[in-house]
Formats: sequence, C-alpha cells, structure tokens
Amino acid sequence: MNKKIIILGIIVLLIAVGLSGCVSKEESKFVGTWSCSNAVFVFEDGLLSKNCRWSISTMGNVMTLDYQGTWKVENNRLIIDYNFNWGGDVGTAHYQEIYTYEFSNNNQNLNINGNQMFDYYELTKT
Repeated sequence: MNKKIIILGIIVLLIAVGLSGCVSKEESKFVGTWSCSNAVFVFEDGLLSKNCRWSISTMGNVMTLDYQGTWKVENNRLIIDYNFNWGGDVGTAHYQEIYTYEFSNNNQNLNINGNQMFDYYELTKT
C-alpha cells in the first residue's frame, strides 16, 4: 500500500512539472504584477492558458478602465487578446493589442509600446 502511494505521488509530481512548463523562458519574465503611475498589469501563467488583467487610469485619473484577457509572446512581440463590453447597442468587441517590449534592470523594469496612440508604459515589477 505504501509503495502504491509513493508511485502515485511520483506520477502526480511528474505531471505537475510537465504542465508547469507551458511558459517559455522569455514569457516567464512577464509573469507577475507590473505597475506605473497610471496602469497596473498582472500576467499569470495558468495550466491551460496565460491570463492577464490590467487597469488603466485615464483623463488625469478621473476614470479607470479594467480589462482581462489572455497573453502570449510571439515573434518578439507581447500579444494581448481581450473582449471589451461597450454596453448598450454596441455590445462586446474583440481586440488584440500588440506591443514591442524591452526588459531592463535585471528584468525588474518593462517598457511596452503598443499599436495605439498613448499606448506606451514604463512598468516596474511589484
């Protein structure tokens, strides 16, 4: 009986280690919470998908927009896919943000530059 429990434990451990390798070395740099004066980004490494959420304060911190979606690194670009509910007759629309990025300060700082005007963030890992 003891032997079966040990073997089962080893199998579970091997499966867990195998599934935890879903993020590349480059992607692992993103995992965590990043912030700047008007934004907070949280990148997570889930077993089945890489989720992210972020809040951006606009118009002099008068309004805060909250988003959530999935993320990946592809061709040296950070790609975030998300849906945004505009409400009313407009409904929900799908968006994809593509950022160039650069890490510095031993991967504690992250600059991302997006494809929209004013879509540049100098983030610090918190």
